Amino acid sequence: MLVSCYECSKEISDKASACPGCGAPRGRGWFKDYYEERPLLREGGHYRGQRDGKYKEYFVNGEVAVLGEYSSGNRIGIWTSFHQNGSVWKITQFEEGKNRESLVGEYRENYDNGQLQQRGFYGAGQRNGLWTEYYANGQIHEKVSWKDDCRHGPYEEYDQDGGLRSKGVFCMDEKCGSWIEEDDQVDYHPCPKDSK
Repeated sequence: MLVSCYECSKEISDKASACPGCGAPRGRGWFKDYYEERPLLREGGHYRGQRDGKYKEYFVNGEVAVLGEYSSGNRIGIWTSFHQNGSVWKITQFEEGKNRESLVGEYRENYDNGQLQQRGFYGAGQRNGLWTEYYANGQIHEKVSWKDDCRHGPYEEYDQDGGLRSKGVFCMDEKCGSWIEEDDQVDYHPCPKDSK
């Protein structure tokens, strides 16, 4: 049976002890990859040719860039990415027990000063519910309601000083009803009842 190499993605025999293309070992173990200058780039567990277990990526200066975990080649659980200054950049969560990667739960993204940049929720790998994006000064930039990865429901956009720029309703990524856009009222086709 052919499987994908966890390192170079080439198809290799599931009986091979190492990938003939890149040399990545098969079986259970710990791998380490390095930058050309030799500082550690990433390390993690592997099993039978796929990433499996704890995983870390590093910046060239040695600081941690990404922390997470794999199971049979798929990301699972909470993954945290960092800015080069060490502050948290992104927090994502992947569903466990699936044959494919699927984002679930809360998603957060921060500016390098720790200020919240974006927050929302995933369900079955798709954006669902209210997502809010912020300017670096902490003011709300945008509030968007999502349904199955489509903008669906109330929408608001603000300038950096908190002034309203646009407001309206989406129905599966289409504007509908009355909108305020740059101080003008614009009318689109009527909204279906389930979009508000």
